[in-house]
Amino acid sequence: MPTLEELRKEYERGFYNAKPIFPKQEKKRTPTTPLTGLEKAIYRKVQTARFPPATASKRFMQGDAELIKLSDKGRAFLAYIAHRFRRQYILTEEELTWVAKMSASHEVEP
Repeated sequence: MPTLEELRKEYERGFYNAKPIFPKQEKKRTPTTPLTGLEKAIYRKVQTARFPPATASKRFMQGDAELIKLSDKGRAFLAYIAHRFRRQYILTEEELTWVAKMSASHEVEP
């Protein structure tokens, strides 16, 4: 009959050498790019808006416009937030056109 120590060693040997049932797969990262001048202007204006507490919109808008990088989906969410809170700040005609174009091209809801 094997001793307790031998059983423990056998267990550890099997435990640490076991192959995972579902191996981890690498996630594909979507490419991100820095904001353009127009997007930075929109981002800064939208940051001045008041957001409901503990929402994705509020978390998304925290950060510095100079440092943030967004994917296409992130830009669509920026356009969604800019459109949703549009009565709290004034956008130029060019900025409004960008928001309308991005909102039309991506149907994104939080």
